[in-house]
Amino acid sequence: MYQNKRFPYLIATIAILFLSSCSTIQPPVVNFSSYPEEIIVGEGSKLSWEINNAELTTVQISENGVIIDSKKNVVGSISESKVVNPKKTSNYELKVIRDDIVVERKTTTVIVKMPPPKDTIPPPEPIVEEKNTTSTRYLKGVINYDNVKNKDNITVAINTIDIKNFPQTVQLYCTVQDEFGNHVANLAPPYNYRNKSFWQSVIEQRKDKSENITSFSVKEVRTDDAPPFASILVADYSGSMENDIDNLEKALKTSVRYIRPQKDFYSLVQFDHNAYQTVPYTQNPSDITNIKPFSMLAGGTAFYTATQLCLQSLPNAPNIQKVAILFTDGIDNASFSDNADDIVKEARRENIRVFIIGYANADQRILRQIAEQTGGKAYYPQKSDELTDIYEEIYRFLKVHYIITYTTTKSTLRTDVTLKTVSGQAMKSYFLEPQKIEENRIYQIALFKPNSSAPEDGFDETFLQIVKILNDKPDKMIEIYAHTDSRGSVSANKGLSQKRARFIANILIKKGVNPKRIRKIEGKGEDQLIHKNDEKVPWMERENRRCEIKFI
Repeated sequence: MYQNKRFPYLIATIAILFLSSCSTIQPPVVNFSSYPEEIIVGEGSKLSWEINNAELTTVQISENGVIIDSKKNVVGSISESKVVNPKKTSNYELKVIRDDIVVERKTTTVIVKMPPPKDTIPPPEPIVEEKNTTSTRYLKGVINYDNVKNKDNITVAINTIDIKNFPQTVQLYCTVQDEFGNHVANLAPPYNYRNKSFWQSVIEQRKDKSENITSFSVKEVRTDDAPPFASILVADYSGSMENDIDNLEKALKTSVRYIRPQKDFYSLVQFDHNAYQTVPYTQNPSDITNIKPFSMLAGGTAFYTATQLCLQSLPNAPNIQKVAILFTDGIDNASFSDNADDIVKEARRENIRVFIIGYANADQRILRQIAEQTGGKAYYPQKSDELTDIYEEIYRFLKVHYIITYTTTKSTLRTDVTLKTVSGQAMKSYFLEPQKIEENRIYQIALFKPNSSAPEDGFDETFLQIVKILNDKPDKMIEIYAHTDSRGSVSANKGLSQKRARFIANILIKKGVNPKRIRKIEGKGEDQLIHKNDEKVPWMERENRRCEIKFI
């Protein structure tokens, strides 16, 4: 009898537990969209859907009430797409069904329009040409497509990629160029509706999966309708630029001529082992003359510190493009608090278009990864007299280009993009998440006077930074290495470098570094010259007379 009395309570408890367990199943999170939402009959639109927390559901896609796609027993998360070609305006519905009950429903509509009669298509609007007639690989002018004599020599380039609205849209910013460096214009709306066949397809490659995207839009941008931009120029004024500084300054002064009055802004950051914003944001090209002379800098290379100053100073005005143009001729050896990963994260967070110019001894591997991971572009000139052409190309591109827009599926890590056109194809990659950039950093903290163990003036702030880092990171130790130029005997240079290393160690100790934090104090003499043939070249000798530290 006792057991029989408890039986109803047992049934009730089981029912409560069952209902409780059911209530823990969270409803799925669903995104469902079409792109483009408006098409001409015969074109395609891409349906894209993402579902999280599916939990043994059935997913159905219907077109005007007719099921066109169905998947059963879906678990976890999915991200899929399907190209549809409706002949009339159609309503699409996504249903998520669990236990014969619709637990989530989303809809989207694709509007289908008939193509306008040929005689109603607006006539092309040719661009005002500025033709260059000398063969070059850099953008130098602009020409209409119909006036290109040798169309077999047209090339297409993807300069930058914008994924800020991924996966709803990916945008490729492109140029089309003839053999004389002229941007080929009049190939897309709103200036020409008759050259659609020039643009063929976009292919995305992710690991072993390839996706052919035929539904995309192309827009031509010209100077008058290009959005305003705020560009910041970051210029390397380290000692190794002594022989090339005139070409760099010529390039900087030429580039700002492309600023559109009352529309665009620019600023300048100069750096050696310190960084200075010497030209605040301005619309006046003549303000570029306020730059610091080379003689006031000419130290080490704090490329990352200067770039961070640049990225963090770009204005956040609405509807303005943020552009960073970074130039360096060496490996960063003076940025203690910043690294390549910091640059990538900041640029992506602020949606800054990054252009990098790596010259001479710049580490192309690292610069290439920064450019790729920010969706930007890198240049590696062989001679400094190319700099004017490069800066001119960047500013021309910002004002005259094509934008290809499409939707895609959820991606991981790297995606390789191929844009196919009648004149060939262009390739570029983008990264959904930034990837670690490996670096082995040694920091230059001082340069020495000739035949002296005393450092040059201007490095006191650097010494204080080292003290601060060691105070903030009690687990860190340092090693100190000093060097000489090649003048003098090997034995004399060895002894001089040892005195230099000890001198720097004593400075750091006086400023607050515990001697136990200094694991090694070593003079390398002339064994590790940066510049092997430094005789009678003052700037090479100066850069060889250096002190470096390594954090361990």
